[in-house]
Amino acid sequence: MKLIHTSDWHLGHSLYNYRRLEEFEYMIGQMERIVAERKPDVFLVSGDVFDTAAPSNAMQKFFSDSMLRIHQSAPSMTIVVTGGNHDSAAGVEVFSNPWLSHNVHVIGRPPRTEEELSRSIVKIDGIGIIAAMPYANANFNYQSARALMDYAESKNPEGLPVILMAHTSVAGSDFRGHSEASDSEEGPKTIGNVELVPIEEFGSGYDYCALGHIHHAQTIRGSHGRARYSGTPVAVSFDEVQEHSVTFVTLNAHGEKPQIETIPIKQKIEMLTIPSDNAGNPEFADWESVLERLREFKPSSPVYVRLNVEQADALPADAEQQARLACAENAWFCCINFRFLRKVHLKGKEKSSITSQEFESLPMERIARLYYEDKGREWTAEDSRMFKDAEARLEEETRNR
Repeated sequence: MKLIHTSDWHLGHSLYNYRRLEEFEYMIGQMERIVAERKPDVFLVSGDVFDTAAPSNAMQKFFSDSMLRIHQSAPSMTIVVTGGNHDSAAGVEVFSNPWLSHNVHVIGRPPRTEEELSRSIVKIDGIGIIAAMPYANANFNYQSARALMDYAESKNPEGLPVILMAHTSVAGSDFRGHSEASDSEEGPKTIGNVELVPIEEFGSGYDYCALGHIHHAQTIRGSHGRARYSGTPVAVSFDEVQEHSVTFVTLNAHGEKPQIETIPIKQKIEMLTIPSDNAGNPEFADWESVLERLREFKPSSPVYVRLNVEQADALPADAEQQARLACAENAWFCCINFRFLRKVHLKGKEKSSITSQEFESLPMERIARLYYEDKGREWTAEDSRMFKDAEARLEEETRNR
């Protein structure tokens, strides 16, 4: 069984009043080519198809046209789409019956009763079973993912590979790119207003769990390489500095470990924070320094630009106007991310401080760099390369658990 796993398209998303239709078209074009080349048995979209529960008519048409294009790239392929926390359950299901004629299964609402469990199961004869669990908030009375898995097992006498789809926040995930809400110092309780759940909540009957909601592509620790977020194919935030991708999965048999491959998705328009380090991780500087760097930035193709400013004094009243005037033709100004410089006295030295929430949102490489600087060492390009190698090895070890 071969499948493509993607999620969190957020169709209709706008970035500081910039409309992004060309970027979504560019992404769908890449999806078409990947499907045509790989000829998977299944194509999964694990929630957050749209950026809002009330997408425009134009975006709904774009989604319909995109599904047809992807279907035509591999007509025998089964497509399964589930609703996410940004979607309207009824909205994504509105044309679910006509879609079946194109082998597209759209499931927006989780099963509320045992009798409804069957509507969340898509069985592909001789290939596998998809157990599709859309997003549901904690106040919605519905059957659990574990109950859905039990039902899928009862419908699988042939021992076919079983895929679970779920749109939620799994505890212990890498939440980079998300603003984290927390009611205590022990860590976040929700991510994107979705409560965290342990991976054990899903049971153990699946061969691969196609997760949606977290925007950073990753295999979940403790899942023995069987549960994964595909991440966003198009960045929706300047804090999503990671590579964007879809996940290609091969399952040879029920009970065997999935083979996972990451396929990059190129961005039509990149996002850049000024200043950033050599790895693209955002940094902060004073207004005059940032403005000077902006004047020197002359990209050959369009780039969204955010300015990170930290200083003791407030920004000039006309800071945004200055920034727009400083932008070259292809530097598309979006916003100024400003914070006041805070100082603490530590071991006889004056150092900038950050809050615990800011620290939690920092990329791991940035934390390592701060540690180096705290010890009086300079973070070099070679340090950055070695750190990335270590991260890659850790991800591979995580997949093998």
